[in-house]
Amino acid sequence: MSHISASVVPQEPDPEPISKKPKNIDTDTNGREIPAENADNVEPAPKSLAFKLSFIGLAAGLFVFQMDATALGIAIPTIAEDLEGQSLESFWTSMSYTLCGLVMQPVWASISNAFGRKPPFYVSMALFFVGSIVFAVTRDMNTLIAGRVLQGFGGGGIDVLAEVILADMTTLQERSKYLGLMAIPTAVGIIMGPCVGALFATYVSWRWIGWINLPILGIGTPLVFFFLKLRPIPLDAGLSQNLNRLDWIGMMLLVIGVTIFVLPLSWAGSLFPWASWQTLLPFFLGLAVLVIFAFYEAKPTAPIIPHRLFHSKTANMTLAGAFIHGAILITLLQYLPLLYQAVQLKTPIISAISLLPTIITSVIITAVSMMLVPWLGGYVWLVEVVLVSGGEIETI
Repeated sequence: MSHISASVVPQEPDPEPISKKPKNIDTDTNGREIPAENADNVEPAPKSLAFKLSFIGLAAGLFVFQMDATALGIAIPTIAEDLEGQSLESFWTSMSYTLCGLVMQPVWASISNAFGRKPPFYVSMALFFVGSIVFAVTRDMNTLIAGRVLQGFGGGGIDVLAEVILADMTTLQERSKYLGLMAIPTAVGIIMGPCVGALFATYVSWRWIGWINLPILGIGTPLVFFFLKLRPIPLDAGLSQNLNRLDWIGMMLLVIGVTIFVLPLSWAGSLFPWASWQTLLPFFLGLAVLVIFAFYEAKPTAPIIPHRLFHSKTANMTLAGAFIHGAILITLLQYLPLLYQAVQLKTPIISAISLLPTIITSVIITAVSMMLVPWLGGYVWLVEVVLVSGGEIETI
């Protein structure tokens, strides 16, 4: 799924907790077994009302996560002026959300393999709910950043677990259809975010960027809680056994490595020069921790990011494209609002309108690419064309 956060491939569920059925057996959405050789010829069963309502609940969570990510950038100058924030604090109000959402995605996926899908998803929704309240009532920049951190922790879980749960809800043959449908609220949230942030910052209060999440989550969470039906995942009897299934060292190395790696990039050129030891030391230290993490992940029985994800050329191309997409789009969404308002002295409304071509183009190209892939018969050619043409246009 294409979204503004740097994409992380959801961790594939361990074979043991998901199912002990033979590999050549598939199941339909009602749990009936379908031999793999006949799966393509079976008409998908009509979706129940419970399926549709739980789908809406998942979509609501994804919508608020994506809307919140793009809404804040427009309002940052207004927030900084209201709370007397410095430039570095303003930067971290947005970066803390993105960074926490990124590092927590594989963590939540791993937790869902040990404890099932629902509990971590509910915790993620609760964290986002609480973080939204903290953001809305804050009186200083530090508390606001803390609220954004909570939102990022929860949003990372919402983002990845919605896709994992949707994969559990659907058969392989119909999965692409519903993943495409799930991309609609994601796209709407991304497009609406700047407009919502600008309208609140101009006509009401920037605090409503947090308050608006509560009724949406208040609708989506009960729908998932009451109507989501998944096949039970066999779990170990005790809490300690399930906790031991988690890759704790891998989680720690990933979170520490990514955080230390990103920190110097945030202050380089502003607090400290690029060539100073205050920038280079944590940068290379974080890089070293990530290298250690990459080698360590070959050891655990249930690694947080399995090496098998990188054994496929298609997967590697997907990850490379997601990295480039995230690096470019997030940079634009973080800094263009500041450029428009601080340098070009545009209003939040005009800044939001100026962002729309970038966001809408990204969403449209994503949708067109998904439709062209089956017709063109391959991914590599399409990826090359999009990357080259997009890079040339961006340079202009």
